[in-house]
Amino acid sequence: MRVTGRARKILITVGVVVGLVLGLFVSLSVLVQIPPIQKQIRSRIESELQAQFDREVQVGEVRLGFLFSSLDFQDVRIASQERLEDGVLVKVEGVEIHPNLVDLLRFRLSLAWIVVRRPIV
Repeated sequence: MRVTGRARKILITVGVVVGLVLGLFVSLSVLVQIPPIQKQIRSRIESELQAQFDREVQVGEVRLGFLFSSLDFQDVRIASQERLEDGVLVKVEGVEIHPNLVDLLRFRLSLAWIVVRRPIV
């Protein structure tokens, strides 16, 4: 089967768009591993969680899953009072968050599931 002019242009365009999207995903996955960007992401996550819990929260490391399929937080600590120096209410080895990818494409955040590894209360 031979592809003619118009169909060929459409196939090339689709191929370029798919390649660009995959390149963007790979680039962002690599960028997230750079220490200054890791620090910025971790700081943002900690401040959001602190606002939610009204107490200090510390996150050790943040990892992004393949093609944004998950977000993994390592060594999460939540203070028992206002500050971590006052004691730790909850310590978790890891928290894995799996967003609904279809909703992410629509700029909405909903979670498909969450995995909490080794919580200590």
